[in-house]
Amino acid sequence: MIDVNTMAVEETVPLGFTPGYAAYNASADELWVSDSDSGAAVYFQRTGNQWTKKGSIPTGSGAHAIAFTRDGGKAYITNQLAGTVSVIDVAAKSKLKDIAVGDKPNGIAIRD
Repeated sequence: MIDVNTMAVEETVPLGFTPGYAAYNASADELWVSDSDSGAAVYFQRTGNQWTKKGSIPTGSGAHAIAFTRDGGKAYITNQLAGTVSVIDVAAKSKLKDIAVGDKPNGIAIRD
């Protein structure tokens, strides 16, 4: 975690894997990190003064970018090697579907 005003490192979160992308879901107070090697989104919750891994959700090969809907109810995750975007139900922690999008989807933005 970096303080954007001072650019100082405030906290380091041990992951146990090489991260692709990180996104914070304020509605669920969760930190989500993509694990491209395992094709999953790993989610963490704040426990005391540290982030604790709570679980992972299989997405697709090469999981990368993560974006949440405005209400935080759904997550969209690009899967670069699978050529898909996974739609995740955040509360249920389950994949609803994959959308085929073509070769190597990278970034993602949601427009409400």
